Amino acid sequence: MQNIIENENLKEKLFNEIKSFKENKTIISHPYDLAKDLEKLRDENEHEYKYICKKMPSELFAEVLCEMPSYVQEEITEIISEKKVANITSKMDSDDASALIQNISHKDEEYAEHILERLDDEDKQIIEKLNSYSENECGHFMQSEFFKVYEDESIEEAIIRLKELKKTNILDNIFHAHIVNKEEKFIGSLGFEELILYKHSQKFSEISKEKLTHYVINDKADIDDAVEMFS
Repeated sequence: MQNIIENENLKEKLFNEIKSFKENKTIISHPYDLAKDLEKLRDENEHEYKYICKKMPSELFAEVLCEMPSYVQEEITEIISEKKVANITSKMDSDDASALIQNISHKDEEYAEHILERLDDEDKQIIEKLNSYSENECGHFMQSEFFKVYEDESIEEAIIRLKELKKTNILDNIFHAHIVNKEEKFIGSLGFEELILYKHSQKFSEISKEKLTHYVINDKADIDDAVEMFS
């Protein structure tokens, strides 16, 4: 009886999330929590799990699926259509999309190729590039999307531009502004949390270089070197 009640509560929560996303494009819970709920439903009621997977909008599913274990990602091809898998992949950040394709290829390499063929050329090339790295290379874990700002640009101008990029889903899960000069040479990075410390009228060139981070590492470097750099 207790399991039945828990299943009903899980279903209701997940359906509320789907409804909220369809109506307002908002997620009530964190995607990680939704992934855990969906995974629990999968273990306890496979029929309801499959039904919700089919009903969940691709954009929401993209947020949730990347938080789920690799074995769940592998089997998703048996639950939803190839078209929807491709659509979900296209909504993911590049590193999550490449991980999904790689996980699917472990089970069915031909199916993974079909998904890639459904993506636009740019997304396909990025995923193939990321998956060309070995698992111990930094490039394997890199995200191709980033927010670039110019040193002579004001913080306000950058924020307006970022809002537009996020509104159109061109950028997501971005936490730093990467500053370059007119020659496109990297100067440093600034976390968005630090931006609130400065006036919006300020230009990035007016921010002290000491306040910027300057991490640089080769995409072929060992991932352990990157971990050590940030630890």
